[in-house]
Amino acid sequence: MIVKTLGHKVPILSTEGGPVVGWKEDRRYPRIDPLTHAEWVVAINDFMQGGRQIHGLDCPNNYFTMCHWLLGNYWLGFMAPGWESQSWYTDWWNQDFNLSGQMPVVRAVKAMRNIPVDGQNLAVVSGGVLRADDDEPLADLVVKLWQKTAKCLNGHRSDARFALSGWFPASTTSWWSLGCCAAGMTAALEPCSS
Repeated sequence: MIVKTLGHKVPILSTEGGPVVGWKEDRRYPRIDPLTHAEWVVAINDFMQGGRQIHGLDCPNNYFTMCHWLLGNYWLGFMAPGWESQSWYTDWWNQDFNLSGQMPVVRAVKAMRNIPVDGQNLAVVSGGVLRADDDEPLADLVVKLWQKTAKCLNGHRSDARFALSGWFPASTTSWWSLGCCAAGMTAALEPCSS
């Protein structure tokens, strides 16, 4: 119906979803324990990356993200007691399941490969370069994006604006640095996580 009406698919972004340890919404099935939780989250993520089907279906190409509930509560400075048992980083289940501050899902998701799917990780970083003391544009600078020590992308415009586009490989172990170069000098602005 959407495609017929609009002429294209609508992007899907799921929020606050996925299984939660301790829940038993459907009494036909056992309560969700930490290992089942990890297995189901990995299965959902694998489906999203095109690695498996669920109920014989592939992930639609307009389904962009699944935001699992709930990464953290107390550990992130939020004090909602009703949410603490639902968090991935929590001490709530330590005694019941012999854990140490994080659910098995954390390790399981970190172990998954990051697989770019149909243009995912394509991005544009854009902005302007201004003087720190008077906010005037600094023109004729080369703007570079590095990962670790390897130069990744360059951008240059004479009006102090820049746009760097391309494939940005996601990484959990490294930082991106954005910097400017002029007359042989390099100044890193500040790191930004990938």
